[in-house]
Amino acid sequence: MAVAYATTSELAAKGGLPAGVLASFSEEKQLDAITTASGLADGYLRSQCTPPLTDVPDDVKFHVCRMAAYFLMRERGFDPERGSDVLIRDDYKDALAWLKSVSRGEITLFGVTDSTPDDTEEVPAVYSAPLRST
Repeated sequence: MAVAYATTSELAAKGGLPAGVLASFSEEKQLDAITTASGLADGYLRSQCTPPLTDVPDDVKFHVCRMAAYFLMRERGFDPERGSDVLIRDDYKDALAWLKSVSRGEITLFGVTDSTPDDTEEVPAVYSAPLRST
């Protein structure tokens, strides 16, 4: 099941795109980009928690929004080597670098509620006796 770690309103506030540019994408396209970025983030977050997150910290939302903005602009077309388009590409690279740091344990996520059940599952004790040679 696909999850979205940010809303389209949060994409508008944190994605780094001018309002006019973002408005050129349908809400469905925006949500699709957020969902894609959230799925990408899950791959890195697995080292610290069990996705999907049920309570998403602001730093995760921020980086998901930056990646989603990049995905939208890639679809529309932009020149990541010129003007302010460089910032969009750099924001994407920074988001990936942040997620890699999380994955390596260099950054610890705070306030994360993951999908791990609250109950601890008990595993039966297993005893194995050494084999005797006869």
